[in-house]
Amino acid sequence: MDNRKLVISLDYGTSASAAAYRFVNHRGRDIPRDTRTIETWPGHGESNQRGSGKVPSKFAYGAENNVDRDSWGFEVTEDMTSCSWTKLALEASANGRVPDERGLGNGVIHVPLGKQAHSVVSDYLRRLHEHIWSLEPLRSIGNLEVEYILTFPASFSKDAQQAIVAAAEHAGFRRGTRKLLTESEAAAGYVFEQGLLGEMKAGEKVMVVDLGGGTSDVSTYIALGVQNGLQLQEWTRPQSRNVGGTNIDRNFSSLLTARFDPEFAALPPHETGPSSRLMREFEDHKRVVTDGDGNAQQIRIALPMDPVDPNPLYFDEDYSEIIISMDDWRTVFNPVLEEIIAFIQDRYNAASGVQYIVLVGGLVNLPWIREAFRSIFNAEHISVSLIFSPEPELAVARGAIWHAVHNTPFMVSCALHYGVGNLEGDRINWLLHKGERYAAGHTAQVQFCYIYKTLDLKRVPIAVYGCNRPSSPISAGAPGVSQLGMFLLDLSTLNFANIWHREDGHGRTEYDIKFKLEIECNVGKGVLCIRALKPDGCLIGEEMELAAEFTCC
Repeated sequence: MDNRKLVISLDYGTSASAAAYRFVNHRGRDIPRDTRTIETWPGHGESNQRGSGKVPSKFAYGAENNVDRDSWGFEVTEDMTSCSWTKLALEASANGRVPDERGLGNGVIHVPLGKQAHSVVSDYLRRLHEHIWSLEPLRSIGNLEVEYILTFPASFSKDAQQAIVAAAEHAGFRRGTRKLLTESEAAAGYVFEQGLLGEMKAGEKVMVVDLGGGTSDVSTYIALGVQNGLQLQEWTRPQSRNVGGTNIDRNFSSLLTARFDPEFAALPPHETGPSSRLMREFEDHKRVVTDGDGNAQQIRIALPMDPVDPNPLYFDEDYSEIIISMDDWRTVFNPVLEEIIAFIQDRYNAASGVQYIVLVGGLVNLPWIREAFRSIFNAEHISVSLIFSPEPELAVARGAIWHAVHNTPFMVSCALHYGVGNLEGDRINWLLHKGERYAAGHTAQVQFCYIYKTLDLKRVPIAVYGCNRPSSPISAGAPGVSQLGMFLLDLSTLNFANIWHREDGHGRTEYDIKFKLEIECNVGKGVLCIRALKPDGCLIGEEMELAAEFTCC
């Protein structure tokens, strides 16, 4: 049986994107055996932008720039009308919102007339897809199974995830199979690939923090075993906040808008937007400025502008340069840092007893960010090892490959059969079976349809059962069956206006509530996590944890 395949990961980011690939079970002479990131990009040789491992998420239409061809990535120059940060527009559009452009100036999240965000994203991803397949040895592999791994922030709704998939498919990422992976899970894979947790012991926990352009993602894992390679179980589900590197750029733009009103706001996007010389120089300064720099230090950036009676503390008329003080720098950086750190501290406290924090993502390259984390998490009262990963901007793309190729699940068996009752009668839906082998983190589901009538109680009890007999009986009254707990389906969290309904013969409104009851084997905690999910996968009410006995196998 030929089990050779090619795995390609795509990390489509707010400000920059990355891709990686790996050949699996392929022994061709010119085929690399390890994970490779794409490092050559069109236009990069003529660009002074840093970080060839990622390509800017920018697209410029020829029709808007009076030229014959479209440009993307490093090809986009500061004088072009271009589309940037379109991932934010795609996510907002998928959720029926308009993108938040506060602090961005005019036309930064630009979608040309007659187009929508998803078509701009597709056009960009099409060029990315074409470039990937133009490289050797990919273009010469012939007929080989292909698996695409598409990553997304944990905060993305199901609709936003599907929008990413649809844009990628339309762009050409449809050969073979496609899998979705949260950016935090992918980043965790990179941590394992790099061997950053060589000292980790069984029972210890690690928090992986991915600080990207548009979001910050956090996930926590517990080590189940270390003897035959690191075996980890998810401890807390991936969480995400819409705060990242672009928020720093927003604050910088807001500072200049307030300081040079109305002249700065009147400048065209190509002079103030993400592709502008202004923002490129700001990016260069971000990579070297530290909080240890003296308060007397000034940062000067050229910006042709003619403000009326400018304050010489802020603008040098002779050289047409804006002047940024260290206090200004703190005004730009610190609110973003405070929001990110508050989020991470909340997740740190929720996970309880984390021994390692590993930071990945492009924002980790900035000295100001590193220093802030060191000052907080290296404090004497916090017993945690802080690890900054190498090449943090490539963590998601490379980690997604690791996740697809090396993530061998930790196998366990259950001491009992586990199931849930029906909404009526005593029939049991058995979801986990005694003696069967399951991967740590395995989930099983059963579908329900519940008829809710106005004035009924909105907390519906559903019994959880266990059975230690060799086979699982049908009825709750059978010998060996015991009720282990009661899950409460909390309907008060639902928006009934969006649920199909009708009137019964007595004038009461009936609602058809479709949901799935899911059981997850959380081996690290030694519990079953029981949750109710809407058809779109979103949680209804609260999860329930029930003590369970697992045996490693």
